Amino acid sequence: MKLTRNDWVKRGEALYGKDIEAWEFNCPTCDNKQSVKSLRQQQEKGIPSKRYGLLKKGTELFIEGDCYSKDCDYSANGLLTTNILVIIDDKKHYNEATKENCGFVLPFSKDKEMLKANGE
Repeated sequence: MKLTRNDWVKRGEALYGKDIEAWEFNCPTCDNKQSVKSLRQQQEKGIPSKRYGLLKKGTELFIEGDCYSKDCDYSANGLLTTNILVIIDDKKHYNEATKENCGFVLPFSKDKEMLKANGE
């Protein structure tokens, strides 16, 4: 599944509203559902992420592409990618292999088409 960034944003807004912090993503490996709000709660409770350890204020998070579960370290742009590619600027060239002008993302937890595209 390939989406432009604008189409991806519209999809997110249709499912969760304009508050991007409420958008929820689903890890295809461990089924962890995460949002910015849930990661802030994880941070406040001192629950470590397998990949990053304790999340600190100011830590740059790739909420739509990395799983921050305490038991999983899946990355949408890792060796095994998701099947959901977001093209940042659809008027420019993109390269899936080098992630030039694009990136793979975790599916929205409420988006049946994305979940199906990702084999869930």
